[in-house]
Amino acid sequence: MSEQPIAWIPVCTAPESVTKAKIILACASTSVRNSNNDRDWNCQNWVGEALTELVKIGCLTKEERVAAIDKILEIILEAELKDDGLY
Repeated sequence: MSEQPIAWIPVCTAPESVTKAKIILACASTSVRNSNNDRDWNCQNWVGEALTELVKIGCLTKEERVAAIDKILEIILEAELKDDGLY
């Protein structure tokens, strides 16, 4: 990581059936798109796709994925407001 994260967002408590290795594999299986055709794709997209992979392996529910993405957007918007001096 080149920069410190804006925030750490707890998403869920993984069931015991989902090992740390499965979580790492799901995240490692999530592609990073960086070709000229993917200029509108960014790290937030990657997080959404990684969360989808975690749903597929039973680590979290679809509802938890939606809640996590909502929280990510909230934190990004708060950070942008602070940077603009509006917060």
